Amino acid sequence: MENDSSVEWEHVNKRNEFISKFEIQKWQNIVNLLANIINVPAALIMKVVHPYIEVFRASDNKNNPYKVGEREKLQGFYCETVIKIGKMLLVPNALTDKKWEKNPDIKYGMISYLGLPLIWPDGEVFGTICVLDKKENKYNKDHIELLKQFKELIESYLEVIYEKMNLEEEIAKQAKLVENISEAIISTDLDFKIISWNNAAEKIYGWEAEEVIGKNIMDTITIEYPHDDQETVLKLFSEKGFWLGEIIQPHKNGTSINILTSLSIIKDVKGEPIRTVAINRDITERKRAEQKLKESEEKHRQLVENIPDAIYSTLPDETGTTTFMSNKWLAWTGFAPEDFYKDPKTWEKSIHPDDRDSTLKKFNEMWKQKKEYILDYRVIHRETGEVYYLKDHGVPVYDDKSNLLRYDGIVTDISNQKEAEQKLKESEQRLKKFMDSATDGFILFDSKLNYIDANKVTLQTLGIKKEELIGKNILDIAPNLKETGRYDLYLDVIKTGNSFSTEDVIYNRLEGSLSSHLSVRAFKVGGDLGVIFTDITERKKSEKNIKQIRDRLVRLTDNADEAIFRVEAKGGQVTYVNPAAERLFGYTKAEWISDPHLVAQIILPDSAERQKEIIEELNKNRKPIKNAILGWKAKDGREVIMEYTIIPIIDDNGQLAYFESIGRDITERKKSEEALKESERRLKEAQALGKIGYWEFDITSQQITWSDQVFEIYNRDPSLGPPSVEEEAIYYTPDTSERLKEYARRAIEYGEEFDYDFQASLPSGRVVQLTALMRSIKNKSGQIIKLVGTVQDITERKQAEEKLKESEMSLRKSQQELKLKNQISNV
Repeated sequence: MENDSSVEWEHVNKRNEFISKFEIQKWQNIVNLLANIINVPAALIMKVVHPYIEVFRASDNKNNPYKVGEREKLQGFYCETVIKIGKMLLVPNALTDKKWEKNPDIKYGMISYLGLPLIWPDGEVFGTICVLDKKENKYNKDHIELLKQFKELIESYLEVIYEKMNLEEEIAKQAKLVENISEAIISTDLDFKIISWNNAAEKIYGWEAEEVIGKNIMDTITIEYPHDDQETVLKLFSEKGFWLGEIIQPHKNGTSINILTSLSIIKDVKGEPIRTVAINRDITERKRAEQKLKESEEKHRQLVENIPDAIYSTLPDETGTTTFMSNKWLAWTGFAPEDFYKDPKTWEKSIHPDDRDSTLKKFNEMWKQKKEYILDYRVIHRETGEVYYLKDHGVPVYDDKSNLLRYDGIVTDISNQKEAEQKLKESEQRLKKFMDSATDGFILFDSKLNYIDANKVTLQTLGIKKEELIGKNILDIAPNLKETGRYDLYLDVIKTGNSFSTEDVIYNRLEGSLSSHLSVRAFKVGGDLGVIFTDITERKKSEKNIKQIRDRLVRLTDNADEAIFRVEAKGGQVTYVNPAAERLFGYTKAEWISDPHLVAQIILPDSAERQKEIIEELNKNRKPIKNAILGWKAKDGREVIMEYTIIPIIDDNGQLAYFESIGRDITERKKSEEALKESERRLKEAQALGKIGYWEFDITSQQITWSDQVFEIYNRDPSLGPPSVEEEAIYYTPDTSERLKEYARRAIEYGEEFDYDFQASLPSGRVVQLTALMRSIKNKSGQIIKLVGTVQDITERKQAEEKLKESEMSLRKSQQELKLKNQISNV
């Protein structure tokens, strides 16, 4: 031990800090029991806290000189020798052996010693378990065997603690990944008091976690339901435990945020609701243009006679006669020790039927060979039916002539460990499901930038199968990464822990196809690198299209027939007028801009009040006002009646900066006012995205289940219930019906997943465009038992795409007409 590096000792001390979190009263009971049985003044559990050795637990005899928490430097103690040699040390009388004459334990009068090392599951040293006496003591075989049994008992505790420590580290790593996703993840208790608030929530809402944790979310961040009323939403959420929809919430600075939220109720292992969790995505920009596993620890059951495990002894005869069995077996199986003494078959009867044959086979093999055995099996309580997972460790005991005397064993309840393993497995499955369901790409690299894991979006973007990707280096997929500088930036993230983001990534597949624009966020995960990316190709295309349209509009503005004004929100100062406004009113651009009172002077009296109402409404609602009619007196005295579209413009700070108005002269067409208003009305802002419906198909019962939104999409009365498989076919053409049946067949037979678009004819005669997702669900045996998926009405989106094409054609037509006018003017 003295040659171990400081890093290794730091690792040992870190484990000592972790073990202090656990209840170790049972260890105190062990040393008390040891001291009483062997009849010595001191029984100890010593713990290495480099460079010291510390009394971790000491028997509470009155004449025990060692106190819990006392520590000494490693300088010749009995226990230090045990740690160095890694095996049992027996010193009958240190006074008769010169090598112990400087042993510090002698100052306490402790001249005899028996000790064994305590080892973590991975071979690291924890400390020792030992007994000491003030008189010469050679300690008989029973004493030694008892100490060995308690050594194994404590090391079984260390095994459980070790598993929990690894579990916490894994959960921490997963939590780190969740903290770096772009969606806000907010959890509350059942009274809606905020429990957690991730980094994305801070960015989206502007509130730091410290400002909102513990507060009621309903009071802190008000919720507006643009498409539902609050009472209905809360009722649906309470009944179904889930709600997906759109809400509007305030940012800390007061501005409104459009949020797509997925709200769920989280239940404990017993199925009882314990909290709510919301996964919120900020969809504000788009409008303008998923829990972590809660840790739970279960204490070991209180053990009869202060021993947490069952201890037994059996004879090596044909029937395996039990000579001793502790009372713990009664709690597990309902069989008392007396049952084992009377009937050698009792142990066999208590084993779970599914485990009985394999357990007995392995036990008999080890028994015949007189070997040590470790058995994992389940037992069932004969009265309650409760099942326990047990680890049974039996050790052969020989006499001086190597004759087998008996088997001594310790049986440990490892149900909690199995449950923790299951929870970890379920946590990993939930994380994988979350990652594969996310619209962003998730990648995990090791410290050398080799691929460790990637989700479905990543594989689709790279155009590669998972088994072909894992293990490859990032340069195998993106050879030019060093030239861009991002390769070194990724290594810096691992080295420094400082994350970085960029939207300037253009990814081209190795064969040169499918160029994609990506927004990339890289961050450190343990010693690895996590990368989350979003495909922003469509956004980039939209931005380019918008710029082109804006440039065209700028050119068209000066040639438009409509009067266009820009007016400051504060003070009403005109800052821009186009030539059409000059022609209509007779005032030059310079006159409009230089005279702050001109607007008030030329508005007709009966329009002045309406103008005030319009300004108040714009300041209050900050929404465009269309078809606003105002009358003016032109410079030559003519009355001009104008129909306006007035748009409030918000600056980057969320403040109302100015108004832009587009006015058409409707003076000569007053009689056709309503028709003109309707004909010149601009296309309203696109409606909110269609709601997403959820469906299930139970393969066994052939039963279809629809959410309320699916009924709405298919225009079906919910009181009729979901259609049968045959009834559902009436919505589709024969080709579509056959295609959907084929998808279902492949999903059931092979577990394939499908994302697809299709068309449905509703009972009303309306034809809708739909997009859908189909996934399969398996039971614990790996059998596919259910199909689940979503369906969304994208008819409006399809229609919007068609309207966009029509708008572009109209724009091109306007350009051609303007060009023709200019040519005629130049003739």
